[in-house]
Amino acid sequence: MSATIRPLLAEQDGEPVGIALVEITPEHANLYAMWVVPAARRLGAGRALVESAIAVAKAAAVTEIRLRVTESNYAALELYRKTGFIETGQREPLRPGSSLESRGMVIHVGKRPLDT
Repeated sequence: MSATIRPLLAEQDGEPVGIALVEITPEHANLYAMWVVPAARRLGAGRALVESAIAVAKAAAVTEIRLRVTESNYAALELYRKTGFIETGQREPLRPGSSLESRGMVIHVGKRPLDT
């Protein structure tokens, strides 16, 4: 089975205010490219996107969602923590050659088939 990408869109009053991508692999899901327009931040759009990503992962029967977040993006770090993500301890450059660091985070969203 190959990876599947599911786009997510947050709307406010019928206008798009946020996006995210969920990649479903056989082993886990990845949350990528999450962004909320500045005027809609702290109004629930980010939380709605994360909750939608969790629902997508659960429907696909994967057990965890992984993401990377820029270390200096304190608002995003706080959002992910409040929605249940924990830090993995993984740190790496945001991009090759970048001085910005990213942190790995994960949330467990389901049981493995052999869990009881």
